[in-house]
Amino acid sequence: FHPAFHWLIRRIQLTREQVVDERVVQILGSRKTYLQSLVEIAKRATHAFSLPAPLFLEEFQLRNRVRLLLQLPERRRSKKLTALSLAGCFGLLAMAGWWSLSAFPLSRPPVAGLQKMGPAEEERTPVSVEGHVMARKLLHRDDPEYPPVAKVAGVEGVVVLRVLIDRGGAMQEAELVQGHPALRNAALEALKSWRWEPIRVDGEAVPASTIVAFNFVLKPGAREPWFGLWIDASGNLWDGERELDVELIVQRARDFGNEVVIRPGPDVPRTLLMDTVESLKQSGIEHVYVPSGAMEF
Repeated sequence: FHPAFHWLIRRIQLTREQVVDERVVQILGSRKTYLQSLVEIAKRATHAFSLPAPLFLEEFQLRNRVRLLLQLPERRRSKKLTALSLAGCFGLLAMAGWWSLSAFPLSRPPVAGLQKMGPAEEERTPVSVEGHVMARKLLHRDDPEYPPVAKVAGVEGVVVLRVLIDRGGAMQEAELVQGHPALRNAALEALKSWRWEPIRVDGEAVPASTIVAFNFVLKPGAREPWFGLWIDASGNLWDGERELDVELIVQRARDFGNEVVIRPGPDVPRTLLMDTVESLKQSGIEHVYVPSGAMEF
């Protein structure tokens, strides 16, 4: 939370990039080509989804990197200056840490009349309760809605969750034990409205943990109607043996609830798939599904 740490982290990031820049120029033997590459990548930084890794190309950092590259032949840092710089950084870090500890003490001052809680007043460990026992204590439940993406992909199965229930009988948190990724969020959303009769030990309400399972089964004819396409390695979209342009795809998608399913071939790069999905959504298609893993983009 100290401003000096944020400043120091940004300087470390910049210095790391400058060290790499200098090494690249040494390997290439020329700085002109590398400078042109940095500028070209900076122009495309707005399309970060197509880049292979995050880049430190902020305006401030790029300007300083280019300046240093132009000064490489003349710029030499002595060992003495390097040692002084490191000593200064460690000194600043120590002072910032001392100030932080003094400004935000980790111990709480004693309060008059405050007494230490006894064993009965401390937070109790949740009691583990069998699922069929908690089912009899269920006061309210809402069934989960079948996710459209799971219907499109024909995904069925059981989702098992370990649920922590607070003293009042409401879900406090839930952990996935097993289940398909396309179904688990629907199960979690349904659990938020569930209410149980509180578990009591010696007449006192205590937190409890239990297992809850949902069985997602598609009824006959319940699969969502969908407009399916497949994409080749060149980014072309096909409906069977006919290639379609984006305008025709948008028109056809209106007859299927403005939803499109894209099945990528084995050689389609992920970046190309993501670019195609983004292009379709910008054209007005509301939902674009990729059934491999039942993902929606």
